Amino acid sequence: MVTSRGRPKTVLMVDYYFPPLAGAGAQRTLGYLPHLARYGWEPIVLTVRSGDSNFHDASLLDRIPQSVDVQRTPSFEPFKVARWLARPFTVGSRGNGFHQPMGLLEWTTRQMRSLEYWIFFPDRNVGWVPFAVARALRINQDRPLDLIYSTSTSISSHVVAHIVRTILRKPWVADFQDAWAGHPEHAARLFPSPVHASMARGLERIILRSADHVIVTADPLRQTFEQQGEGTAPRKVTVIPMGFDPTAFNQARALPRSKFTITHFGSFYAARSPEPFLNALGRCVREHAELSENLEVLFLGTFDAALRQLALSTIDRWGLHNVVRLKGAVPYETGVQLLVSSQILLLVGDPGEWHRTAIPAKLFEYLAAKAPILALLPDGPAADIIRAGDAGLIVPPDDVGAICDAIWRLYRLTRLGQLRFRTNPDVIGRYAWLTLAGRLASVFDETLSSHASR
Repeated sequence: MVTSRGRPKTVLMVDYYFPPLAGAGAQRTLGYLPHLARYGWEPIVLTVRSGDSNFHDASLLDRIPQSVDVQRTPSFEPFKVARWLARPFTVGSRGNGFHQPMGLLEWTTRQMRSLEYWIFFPDRNVGWVPFAVARALRINQDRPLDLIYSTSTSISSHVVAHIVRTILRKPWVADFQDAWAGHPEHAARLFPSPVHASMARGLERIILRSADHVIVTADPLRQTFEQQGEGTAPRKVTVIPMGFDPTAFNQARALPRSKFTITHFGSFYAARSPEPFLNALGRCVREHAELSENLEVLFLGTFDAALRQLALSTIDRWGLHNVVRLKGAVPYETGVQLLVSSQILLLVGDPGEWHRTAIPAKLFEYLAAKAPILALLPDGPAADIIRAGDAGLIVPPDDVGAICDAIWRLYRLTRLGQLRFRTNPDVIGRYAWLTLAGRLASVFDETLSSHASR
């Protein structure tokens, strides 16, 4: 498909968190890219050259189609500067009888994080905005844009898109991967004062009113935006969930494991705690001695400082050192291989309202891995997907007894060859990036058509 001027339709995809930056949010734009051309859209990615993130995975660069133009810009990154300045002082020195204590880098990072939400608005990536805007305008001079798309993990991506849209008067599709200012539980964690929260709500209103179309990843967030009356009409908000790349899972080779393996793929932060599961695991191992020799639990990903300490102390208390492995962040391909090699995949939520409305991105990769899921979730859209796909067991996230019973049940059924979860392929197919890219292209087509008719 081409424009009326005889050239392919071009969309500028503004995304700070793009490979080699990694994590759940980095998968979204990356997943769309191989498929948009077949739906008539030529993407240009606008991202950061050397971004600041806890996760980097260079292997993800191999998944970017060579035909896609990726424009990387400089950015002012105060966290990176602070860590660079502190690094020389993290090595102990005994020169002149003086010993510099270790850990200044960690201390500096912790202090900056405590100030992050006070100083940087709308988020820590705001130093990217002027560089990205300038590059977007230059891109449009060389290859006129038909549409602008931005996605947040980082709200600064929306700020870039809003400025560019205002200058160029191009249609704009804004994609919210999570709730931001309007969700009370989420906002309480992000904004340190009523002034910050008010500024965020104001910015969110500007984004929702200015964007020609809004995309969200789950229906509760669509309802939130529409119920807030922020200037969005129902026709302006479309739900497109997160997804997975079938090729990555089809190419992954399952490796035999000597023990019954439960794997969690993702990070623990804020209220998403591993403690109930670890307490249940400890109780289960104590009640069923054979588990201490025949069970292993892998945590692939990071913990924030408080939850890591909580996890380690819980492991110590129950004596789970020979059962639990905290493997840290791993390359995506390694993670996929461990998922398809595991007997059970662990999904952890919490009883709060945030997790009643959110759908963890890892759920779709779990579905693609086709191993049964042990989901510690409240009722909500994520639990509904698991039930619809007959993909595993759902247990209240804070019910230690029920979690313990579920671990033992899944272990016994697997050992007896009687585990009968068969994930529905029709459910899985809904979340392949090819399918989701088609839905995104439809939104682009509708938005472009509506804009042209004004």
